[in-house]
Amino acid sequence: MLRCLSTGAEEGVAKPISSKGVQIQRHTYTFYRAKFTWEEAAVYCRLLGARLAILSNSDVVEILANTMTKARPDFETVWIGAHYTYGQWIWMSTGTSLEVATDENGYPPWRSGRSETNDGCLLFDRHVDNLPSFVETRCDRKRDFICEEYPKDETSDWLNEPIKFTYNDSIYVIYPMEKTWQESNAFCNKRGSVLAHMNDINITNLIVEAMGDHPKDISHIWIGGNLIKRNEWQWTQSGRRIANRKDTFGFPPWTSMNNEQLDRYTGRASTCLNLDRSDHVRPHFYGLDCDSKQPFVCKINSTNDTLDTTTAKDEALENS
Repeated sequence: MLRCLSTGAEEGVAKPISSKGVQIQRHTYTFYRAKFTWEEAAVYCRLLGARLAILSNSDVVEILANTMTKARPDFETVWIGAHYTYGQWIWMSTGTSLEVATDENGYPPWRSGRSETNDGCLLFDRHVDNLPSFVETRCDRKRDFICEEYPKDETSDWLNEPIKFTYNDSIYVIYPMEKTWQESNAFCNKRGSVLAHMNDINITNLIVEAMGDHPKDISHIWIGGNLIKRNEWQWTQSGRRIANRKDTFGFPPWTSMNNEQLDRYTGRASTCLNLDRSDHVRPHFYGLDCDSKQPFVCKINSTNDTLDTTTAKDEALENS
């Protein structure tokens, strides 16, 4: 979470000096001279009603690199709005992930052709190799930065973006569009994955945190469990039973219900497993009618398969 930015004179924080803005379609990018950490830069942009810049394609990269060169004095390296979290590089303000390898169009412009560091924040650099590139570095370094003013109606596009992260050689993708449990399971299977199952509280907590970080602030999702008979649950993919009692770490995080509530949720053969998020960070398992529609999370083994999130994004927009 971003902390408040103190600009007190006693701390010696100089006010950033802005350069001329650059208009690219409906977006305005403004460079600021200031020695700010990545977090300070992100907060400053937000205070202006903008965001730490997203460089979404090669055209934007080239235009901004040329602008850096022509400025007097020129800009050599600046903070942009991506950081490493949940096992991937993402644009903070949208939750959209960056590919780990540079494509045939030169995007993302990783210096070595692919991301090599699984930590930190992202700089946009145009002087080390005489080519514009994304550089991973520590978030506490002091650098200039770019703020981006963007059209507010853009929100409808990225609200439906899936959010992806990795854990123990598996990829988890949370899809914000709403489907029944059966539709969610079929959607995952079509993409070489399964409706997610989990083995411990750590991955459960990561999923819950990612739900809260999505722009839609997702509060409940389908996961890959189903009811066999009263009070007996299984992970659908493996057929493995889900324990009725929590372990010392609180897994499985079954919700606390009285008998009447348990009858309501476990008394139907059609009940499917739901993961709920309460108090922002607390996970809860309980059953819902399988025909209820809500977001869901897919899981794929990253060592054996690949996941087509492009098709998923298109369908997410179609279903929005």
